[in-house]
Amino acid sequence: MFRLIDAGQVCNAYKIELRIFLYEEPTPPYVIFSHAPGWMNESTRQWSNGSHDLAFRRMHEFKNPWDESLHSSKQRAYQKVFRACECALRLGYQFIWINTVCVDESDSGEMNRSAGAMFKWYSNAEACLVHLPDSYGANHGEKCLYTRQEKPCTWWTQCWTFTALLASKQLYIYNGEGVLIIHYVKQPQYPCGSIQRHIMEITEIHPDALFGTTPLSNFSFKAKMTWCQRQTDYKRQEDLVYCLIGAFDVNMDGSYGEGSSVAYRRFQSKVIRSTHDLSILAWDDEANYPEGEACRALARSRHQFATHVADEGIMFRQPLRITDRGIEIRHQLHTIPTYGIDRYFLILGPGWREDQVAGIFLEPVGKMLFRRIGGGISIFDRTVPVPLGDTRDITIQTW
Repeated sequence: MFRLIDAGQVCNAYKIELRIFLYEEPTPPYVIFSHAPGWMNESTRQWSNGSHDLAFRRMHEFKNPWDESLHSSKQRAYQKVFRACECALRLGYQFIWINTVCVDESDSGEMNRSAGAMFKWYSNAEACLVHLPDSYGANHGEKCLYTRQEKPCTWWTQCWTFTALLASKQLYIYNGEGVLIIHYVKQPQYPCGSIQRHIMEITEIHPDALFGTTPLSNFSFKAKMTWCQRQTDYKRQEDLVYCLIGAFDVNMDGSYGEGSSVAYRRFQSKVIRSTHDLSILAWDDEANYPEGEACRALARSRHQFATHVADEGIMFRQPLRITDRGIEIRHQLHTIPTYGIDRYFLILGPGWREDQVAGIFLEPVGKMLFRRIGGGISIFDRTVPVPLGDTRDITIQTW
């Protein structure tokens, strides 16, 4: 189920009332409040990672956030909810979604379904309201995106920020004093000013995706995986994977408790079944897999996609299929004369320049069965790889 908070009841009656909808049921216009768990210690100006957010099971305790009888932690939690609702009303929206209040985190089934639906919820929202309580302060332009220590605000490093940035139709970003830093609407042509450029630098997301000028489907798996490297903070380790689901257009529920490694393996299997993008094989980890060492076809974690090794557009498209033996692909193998006849080169797509190709090395372990050799991506001029026969069905060992 999907729940929305009546912002008017919060601000006028100090009471939280939820409207409940089935997952496919139409909802009234709503906004989403996106925030980092924790709070800013006003005396030290340091961020505290302790959770002081109002939870679903305790929402009935909500009262006037400025009641002096309240413990300071409850005051902070209640004031965060109140100010989010106040902001929603000011923008003309009666309903708001706040993750800690609207999702029952004690219900594992609900948590798992919510993880798979998060991108959809952000996409359906009219706007995303972003709160940066550890920002430098009011009237400092792009500096409001950073802390006083000149580090990006905590929100930028949260893994679900990746979903908020890519799924939301428009974002209102506020500093710690509730002053609007920037409001931008995703549209085909968007003017890029100083603050937008800083957002691009902080997130490392391609501007065409960040500001909505190009559909996410126009970018390769490899490109999108490089974008999420900054969002590494999480409450549950599986969220490192679940925050990727919508951006890659896969249908997958969460399964909290499975661990991030199992979740990532499951995620990649879903991607292979829904895409023909060979760049899923374009991970790069030479430090752990030096040249000549056998390794698995698929990455162990999203961090193995941290390096930019080629163009961010779609790499070569070929049907991919997972079998008991590994990843089956119909493609042409090549040889590199200087590397010997027992090593084959699989071209995944273009290199940095139009006259280059990028790919990985394979060695045979059976009839049309191969394993990857070395954890690096190799780039050659297009004239270097020598075609080896016709296109054929090959299988690369997966795990």
